[in-house]
Amino acid sequence: MPVESYDLWEERRGIFTFTASAVYRGLLSGEKLSRLVGDKETYKTCILRYSKLKKAILKELYDNERGIFLRGINYKNHNIKNKSLDRTVDSSVYGIFEFNLLPADEPRVIRTMRNLEQKLWVPETGGLARYENDFYYRQEGRTKSNPWLICTLWLAKWYIAKAKEIKDLEKALELINWVADNSLETGIMPEQIDSLTGEPLSVAPLTWSHAEFVDTIIRYQEKKKALYEN
Repeated sequence: MPVESYDLWEERRGIFTFTASAVYRGLLSGEKLSRLVGDKETYKTCILRYSKLKKAILKELYDNERGIFLRGINYKNHNIKNKSLDRTVDSSVYGIFEFNLLPADEPRVIRTMRNLEQKLWVPETGGLARYENDFYYRQEGRTKSNPWLICTLWLAKWYIAKAKEIKDLEKALELINWVADNSLETGIMPEQIDSLTGEPLSVAPLTWSHAEFVDTIIRYQEKKKALYEN
């Protein structure tokens, strides 16, 4: 497993499903690059490392009790036998399929993503929150965290990745349209919106929101074309 680091949100330290999955994807890419340039030593090292890492992630970062992936873990005093589990529902666990560790239609991934949608969806405005009890830019007295555009797009990517028929893309298109509808009239996309009023909050424009939107649109179009051809 990777050593402790700050999470995707730059808020807490630990060993996270997102980070570990990203490292796994990096090792897969390292294998491909080393094969292309004929670097046999690096090629073998990458295969060995990502094989062990995958086994560790599936063992250490999967919550057998709930049947979903954890946000992360912490080893007390760096002792693997003395760990604490971070069971906070966090949208970043989408990385388990995003980085090719498991396919989007694998049962453990399906349960994990369904749980995200159930626990983090904001009914008043729509959209997916970052994680449970996120207080960042949350108005005083509110019980719901604010929906983020990028997190909503991650959910759309999951629907795209697991689609087997054209009709399976309908939900993804709904989420894409939600993001477009919650952008400014100029097309500028904010980081998040108010959980009650839908007003844009925090940074606008946020490059991350725009990048995820473009990437999601490309994936949607490619998957739609592939399904039509089949």
